[in-house]
Amino acid sequence: MKPLRILSLSALAILPLQAQETSLYLDAGLAFSLDHDWKAERDRSGSAGVVTKFPLALESALVFPLHPGAIRAALRIAVDDPFSNVQLGADWLHTFHRTGQESLYGSAGLTLNNISGRIEVTPPSYVPVPGDRPLSVPGVYEKRSQSARPGIRLGIGYEFNKKLAFESSVHFVSLQSTGANGFLHSNSIYITLTGSYRIPRVFARN
Repeated sequence: MKPLRILSLSALAILPLQAQETSLYLDAGLAFSLDHDWKAERDRSGSAGVVTKFPLALESALVFPLHPGAIRAALRIAVDDPFSNVQLGADWLHTFHRTGQESLYGSAGLTLNNISGRIEVTPPSYVPVPGDRPLSVPGVYEKRSQSARPGIRLGIGYEFNKKLAFESSVHFVSLQSTGANGFLHSNSIYITLTGSYRIPRVFARN
């Protein structure tokens, strides 16, 4: 089954939950990546992956409370010139432990990603200059873009109260390594730390 169809069916399954719950929450978050280097590891055969960098990302999500967790439909936009990722995903949030308003939870979900950026297709060469240090010659860069790329998101978070939460997550995105828009590697991995503010009782049922 195609990833787009899977997410569409997930969304249809989520919609009836609004009528069953007293509240539908809206999360707004700001994320920072742990990695700040687009690593030079690449494999034209498509068997290798790289760690990407998205040091700043914005996130908005609708949270459908359930017991013992919640379902989250999220839109995330991560930008770090010359790369960007627009991600649409659905996550299951499972509460492991709760004490008063504080709780420890995990998250797992499927995502669709639009990855775009500028990659180095020809590495720079170094021409030796007699009596001087090597002269750097810039490489050749090309713009690449891939849409509807499937991914998996795994995370763990801590909710301080009904409004504030902190979550760390790992994103795995499958990419095409070859072709006109190939990224020369078959997958992308990045880690984010997200602080989110929950706006409670959105569309609350009377």
